[in-house]
Amino acid sequence: MGLISSVGSKAMRPPIPATYDISPTGNFTDGWLPHEHFEERCGCPIVLSWSDSLQKFSDRKEKAALLDFELLRRETNAKEEIAILRVFWRKKIDEQKRPTLIYSKGNSFDLGILRFHCLQLAMILECDVIAYDYTGYGISKVSPNVMSTLSDAETVFQYAKSVSQNLILYGFSLGNGPTLHLAAKYTDEIKGIILRSPFVSGVAAATDIAQRHLAW
Repeated sequence: MGLISSVGSKAMRPPIPATYDISPTGNFTDGWLPHEHFEERCGCPIVLSWSDSLQKFSDRKEKAALLDFELLRRETNAKEEIAILRVFWRKKIDEQKRPTLIYSKGNSFDLGILRFHCLQLAMILECDVIAYDYTGYGISKVSPNVMSTLSDAETVFQYAKSVSQNLILYGFSLGNGPTLHLAAKYTDEIKGIILRSPFVSGVAAATDIAQRHLAW
């Protein structure tokens, strides 16, 4: 685990400085709101194609008006503070019909960048989305490391269970690590798992780390 942890920690590259902050009232300090800023990419490089029902601006505006969000600070099991973003539908429906994605992100994003992507996921898939920053990202001021990231994921999972019983794990790139950790530990408590770019990204990250840190 030592080598894996070392390589994984070095592969984590949070945006510096962070692209957002949290106000005392629990909002983004730049005033971001789903129903007002649903067209703003916020620097996010991950952009999905709008579904057929969302091709028109008026349709996207109408659907975005049905969404809300909460931005939370949470202390992890490792006693570090991280941020959690939940984008959710105001209208309550049967829990079995509206899943909640727990989104574990890639290594070079924070919530300020990914909030547009979370909004797109919620609108296109008609689901709630919970995303979070790892220790060392966003509001966290310490260095990122693999073991803290697993603790972060467990903290977020416990929060997610308090708001939904229909949980699907979604990991992207580096986020496949904490996603698989949760899947192994909470198999009976999830409805599904999605792994995006799970292995090639890891190999690429490890190769990049090796080239930068090892003498040949």
